Amino acid sequence: MNKRTFFERRISYIAILALLTSCIDKDKYLPESQNPMEEKPYFDFNLSSTLNLSVDYGTEGARAQIQLFDTEVILDDENKPAAGQNALFSVCLDDRGQFSGAIDIASTPDTVWLFSPDWLTPDLQMTVVNNGRASFTNHPKSKSTAKAWRKTADKLQIWPINVDDNLYSVVHWDPSNEAHRFGSFDDDNSIVSTISLNATTVKRLSTILGTDNKSDNRKYLAPTKNVNVTILPEVEVEENGTTVTKTVTDAEVSLTFIREAASYFNCIGYYYYPTDQVPDDPSSLRKYILLPNASQKNQKPFGARDDNRKHYLSSDEAPVELGTTVKLLYEQADGTFTTQFPPGITIGFFLMPDAYNPSWKISGSWTSQVNGQYNCIDYTQQPSISTIQTKNLNKGNYTVSNSYWRYSNSEWNSNAGVKTNGNSAFVRFQDAEGNMYYGIEDGVDFNFGDFAFMISASPNCAIKDEKVRNIDEEYIDVTELDYASTSSETFLFEDVWPTGGDYDLNDVIIEHKRTITYNGFNWVKSIVDEFTPVQPAGSATNVNAFAVRYPTGNNAQVKYTTQLSSGITQESGTNAYIVFSNTMASRNKPATITRTYTPAENFLVSNVTTLTGNKDYYPFVISQYSHNSDLGRTEVHLIGGKPTSLANTMVANSYYATQFVNEDGSYPFAINIPIVGFKPAAEKQPIGNAYPKFLLWRKSNGKNNGNWYK
Repeated sequence: MNKRTFFERRISYIAILALLTSCIDKDKYLPESQNPMEEKPYFDFNLSSTLNLSVDYGTEGARAQIQLFDTEVILDDENKPAAGQNALFSVCLDDRGQFSGAIDIASTPDTVWLFSPDWLTPDLQMTVVNNGRASFTNHPKSKSTAKAWRKTADKLQIWPINVDDNLYSVVHWDPSNEAHRFGSFDDDNSIVSTISLNATTVKRLSTILGTDNKSDNRKYLAPTKNVNVTILPEVEVEENGTTVTKTVTDAEVSLTFIREAASYFNCIGYYYYPTDQVPDDPSSLRKYILLPNASQKNQKPFGARDDNRKHYLSSDEAPVELGTTVKLLYEQADGTFTTQFPPGITIGFFLMPDAYNPSWKISGSWTSQVNGQYNCIDYTQQPSISTIQTKNLNKGNYTVSNSYWRYSNSEWNSNAGVKTNGNSAFVRFQDAEGNMYYGIEDGVDFNFGDFAFMISASPNCAIKDEKVRNIDEEYIDVTELDYASTSSETFLFEDVWPTGGDYDLNDVIIEHKRTITYNGFNWVKSIVDEFTPVQPAGSATNVNAFAVRYPTGNNAQVKYTTQLSSGITQESGTNAYIVFSNTMASRNKPATITRTYTPAENFLVSNVTTLTGNKDYYPFVISQYSHNSDLGRTEVHLIGGKPTSLANTMVANSYYATQFVNEDGSYPFAINIPIVGFKPAAEKQPIGNAYPKFLLWRKSNGKNNGNWYK
C-alpha cells in the first residue's frame, strides 16, 4: 500500500482546488450540477444491471414467491436452493400470478433462472436475457371446465404388475416402448382426461400444506374412516333452503393430480373394501395403479436439478400435469369392471415413493441408458433414500422397512417410517362442492405437502363427510405469511485516496449479507444487514472505519425501529452508522443492523431487495479513522458515491476524487461484487494482475467478462 498522502503528492493541485471549492456548503452533499461525471464519462465499474423482468404464471401462481438467480440452481432435499446459492431478486406475484417491472440486479447475466417454492408454479425455469429482458410464462394448456371424457371403452380391463403382491394397473404402459420410458401411458380404457381445477381452492390447499417444509400440520389428522372415501347409500343435502334425503344407487369416482413436491418418481393408486369389513392388512386387497410416475414438468427431476440425483430430465418428458384425471374402476361380481361404485364400499389410497424406475444406468454417469429396458419396475423394492433423509430419519427415530408404501389406512403404516399421530400419512379437506383434497406425508417432516390430489364423485354428495374440514375455513391470509429474500455481496476498498495506492483493493474487504422479510403483498416487515470484515491480515497499515448510510426521502415516511449490534454507533451530523471503527481489529466478526417496519403498501420488497450499492444504502470507508473522524476526513465511496458533510470538501470537486477512480480511469477505489468468499489480490498486486479478466472487462466498458471475479 502506498502511504503517501494526497498533500504530499499534489500540493499544487490542492491550491487550485481550494479556490474552486471555497464556496461549497460543508453541510451538504456535492450538488449534482457540480458533478463532473458528465465532462469525462469514465467507466463506472458497476457490475449491476437493469433487467426488465416479466413473469406470468396465471391464476395458479397468485401470490406465489419467485426468486431470480444468475446461475443454474441446484435444489436440495427440501426442494429449496442448495446452500450457497443466493437470489438476485425476490418478490411475490400479484393476484393474477404476474409481475412486471424493471429491477436492478447485482449482475449482468446472459441467462437467468427463476425458482419458486410455491406448489402450483414450476420449481425452476431458465431463459436467455435478450436486450435486457427476461420473460417467464407457465400457463396450463387450455382446458374445458367440464370433464370432457371420451366414450368409455366397451370392455374395461386391468393389467397385472405383480400378481403375487396383488398389484395391478388401470392404465397401460409397455416396458418395451421407449415412449413410455418416463411414466407416460396409453389410455386403453378411455378413463383419462385433463380437467380444470378451482385455482382459488387449490391455492388455499397449497397455502396450508406447502408454505414451509417445517410446518406441522398434524392438527389436520383424522381417523381412517374420515380419511378414506365411502360411498353412502343415502345422504342429506340442502336444496333451496330445505334439507332433503337423496338415495345413492352408484357413484363414479375420479382422482385428479395436483402436485408432487419431491424428486421421487412417485406412484399413486387405490384399493377398496366393504365398509363394514376393514382388512387387518393390505395384502389381501387388490391394489390398482392410477399414475405409475406422478411427476410433472418444471419440477425436479423434470426440468430442475437436485443434489441427490445429480441430473435432471427434459421437462417435456414429464408424464402428468396439474389436472390429469383418472377414473377409478370397480370389479363386479361377474369379474368385469365398471366405473360405477355401489354404496357400502370404502375407497383408500396408497403412495409408493420413488417406485417407478425409468431404467437409467446406475453405474457411472446418469446420462447413459440401458437399451431395450425402458421401465424396469420392481414395486417390491424399498425405494432409495437420500443421505439427507437418512439423517432426518435417524434423528426422528424413524424405522424404514420394505413396507415403505403410504396407505390412507394409517394402521397399515406401522413400519413405513411415518412418525406422526397414529402413523397417519394422509390429511383431507373438502370444498363447498364436495370435492375432497388430500395431502400426503412421506415421513421426513410433518407438512403433508409431499403429494396432493383431489377426489371427486358423480354425484359428489355420495362421498359427503361432515367431519372433514372445509378448506375455505382453514385458509391462511397471505398477509400473515412471512417470505424471506437473502442476498450477499462483497465490498473491496483501497484506502489511500485520492492519490492512489497499489490498487490491490484489499485494504478493507466487507462481506454483506441482507435478509429481507416481507408478506404476500410484498410489504417489507424487516431488513437485516450483516457486515463482516474479511480482508487479509496485514493488508492495511491505516486504522480504517467502515460505515453505511441509509437514504432519506420517500422511504423516511415508513415507520421502523432500528436495532444495532454492540459496537455500532450512529453519527448525529451525518446519520451514518459507524459499523466498525477499526476494520482490521474486527476481522471475521459480523455486525448487524436490523430495521423492523410497520408493513405498508408504499414500501415494497422491490424497493430494497437488490444489492447494487448506492441504491438504498451507501457503504463507505473512513481512512485513518482514529486521526480523521471529524470535519475534513477522508472518505472512500463506491464509484460516484456522495461524501458526507464531514468529508474533505477540498478534494470533493476533483473529477477523480468525486468518481473514486484513478487518473486514467483504469482502477476504482471501491467496488462491490455479487459474491462472498472472494479471493483477494495479494498485497501490492493490482487487482488487474490478480484477475486479468478485470482489465478486459474494463476495456470493454463492462460488455465482456462480467464474471471476472469468479
